Amino acid sequence: MDLYAGAWDSKHLIVYWDEMLYRLLEHTRQPQPTQVEKPRREGYTYKCNGRCNSLLLFGPQACWCLVKVTVQRKGIDYAECLRDLEKLETSLTPPTGNIKKIG
Repeated sequence: MDLYAGAWDSKHLIVYWDEMLYRLLEHTRQPQPTQVEKPRREGYTYKCNGRCNSLLLFGPQACWCLVKVTVQRKGIDYAECLRDLEKLETSLTPPTGNIKKIG
């Protein structure tokens, strides 16, 4: 908890990391429009149009966010995202190699 509440140190970049797998869904029937005092009706059947994976890196103290969307969920995607983080870290702070990843 001390890491969250600590003051910003430009030599140590704090990064929040999150990832989520999304299903890309489509309605099989068009939703019915709303009527007076009745909510909009939607069907419960969907067509799956594939999946995507989103990786989120967030540096709240330095005010930046990096979102990367990939079609697969593999280790190479994480490695590329960490490589992008390293490039971003060198542009934001002096290159010390001290990145604290939270997530």
